Amino acid sequence: MQKKKKRIISQSFKIAELSKPANQIDIDLRTGELQFLADGQPVTMRAENVVTTVHFDRKTKQKVLNVTPQPSASTRMSLFSFLEEFDVLFAIDTNTRTINTDRHSVAAMSVLEIQNLTKTDGVLRKAKLNINMFGALIRGKNMPGNPENWMWKVAIEDGIKKLYPKYSDSLRIGLIVDSNLAVLPEYNARTEPIFESYFLPPNFTLVYATADGGAEYILNRLIRLCDKEADKQLKAIAEGKAANEIFTKLDQHEQINYPFTAFPL
Repeated sequence: MQKKKKRIISQSFKIAELSKPANQIDIDLRTGELQFLADGQPVTMRAENVVTTVHFDRKTKQKVLNVTPQPSASTRMSLFSFLEEFDVLFAIDTNTRTINTDRHSVAAMSVLEIQNLTKTDGVLRKAKLNINMFGALIRGKNMPGNPENWMWKVAIEDGIKKLYPKYSDSLRIGLIVDSNLAVLPEYNARTEPIFESYFLPPNFTLVYATADGGAEYILNRLIRLCDKEADKQLKAIAEGKAANEIFTKLDQHEQINYPFTAFPL
């Protein structure tokens, strides 16, 4: 059995404001929060573009497992920072296959609802989460270029906004995707449209997770559920058993209690 490679957690951010020059960095092991110090005393710091990444090293290049932007600009370096950054998370994965002479694309979606957060002395210790497949299955045929981005737009406008009963423009939504990692910062900054002239809505943030690794992490589990469902639907198309409607109810459910560990992997 192949040994799992060591996971490495890192954080990047831009220092927008610092009350005085710092000469030390400390980590609060209760919360995972980075603290800047000047001669041992805390320094007030304001950060921008905060992103936490989990990866492992390979001979050729790093394998990135997940990348979580932190819109609140908190420098909390934790595998579970998303629990306090978002009110709800969706995942979408698009698979494409040539069947006979047509190129079929299917996108499946899952949803993670944060039902309850338990804190001790202000520190998050436990989270009750509800993970389900989301009742939106998106199909396309012979789409030009990469269908992923078009699927994202449809998922947001025709899936989440119209079908999610708790949706509002004030809801902080993370949308987990598994492609276009290099340009996700531009999509999240709204400096690049995600499809044609369509920009990411202000209450949405794109989160990256790969479907082919990191099964021990919640974000990756969500995208893997979508990948399996999209594959199942493509197989049904190939066998002539798929329905023609754009949105189809899915049938996979899971509920988990996930203990919170602030910093260590």
